[in-house]
Amino acid sequence: MMIKRIGFYGKLPSYGDFITRNVAPELIDKWDNWLSQSLECAQLQLKEQWHQRYLNAPVWRFLLPNDDDQSVVTLGMMMPSTDKVGRIYSFAIFLQAELPSNVFGLVVQLNRYFEQLEDFAISLLDVEELDLDEVQTELEHSSQKQSVKTALLTTNELPICEGEIVAVRLSEVSALAGELAGLIEPLIYTHTACYSAWWTSGSQTRCPQLRIFSQLPAPHCFDTFLEAEQVS
Repeated sequence: MMIKRIGFYGKLPSYGDFITRNVAPELIDKWDNWLSQSLECAQLQLKEQWHQRYLNAPVWRFLLPNDDDQSVVTLGMMMPSTDKVGRIYSFAIFLQAELPSNVFGLVVQLNRYFEQLEDFAISLLDVEELDLDEVQTELEHSSQKQSVKTALLTTNELPICEGEIVAVRLSEVSALAGELAGLIEPLIYTHTACYSAWWTSGSQTRCPQLRIFSQLPAPHCFDTFLEAEQVS
């Protein structure tokens, strides 16, 4: 299984307005509508703390609701950014892959690649003269090097006994993490058929975490993606 499409949308300090490459217009519309409302709500809620909280927020990775095309899954990462004159708006990289039966197994396999994407995106913040076509070429080149083991994207469920909740076949004990990842989605479906997932490696003031929402997060909850949470 390979990544089928990758692109970006948002703002970077080297440009005075929105920049984008290879992201479907309908995805941009949906994303922009949600993010614009979310940023506005967070600014009202955080008041004088808004600017500092936003710029110091961690990079968030995401899995978006699969409303339109049921054959693909849309994932990506979002980092705080501004345009050339300081207007706040996040920069996001979007990628699409063929929809597997074990979506979170795909997430686990792409973890190292997401780390590379984050480092690449952060490096763009300091580039004064940025060639967007070169950015897109680099993203496409990196995505072509990613291969996903399809065998790890299926959940090997076994028949269950009375009172048993889950039974899965393990190839070895070290495969437990991947199998547990495969069980997350069925548990989510007991609550909602359409969801988004958000996770971060954290920062100096925030621990790594995973958050799952029905649909996209409510705009009035966006401040919780920015709040400083002391790591114990």
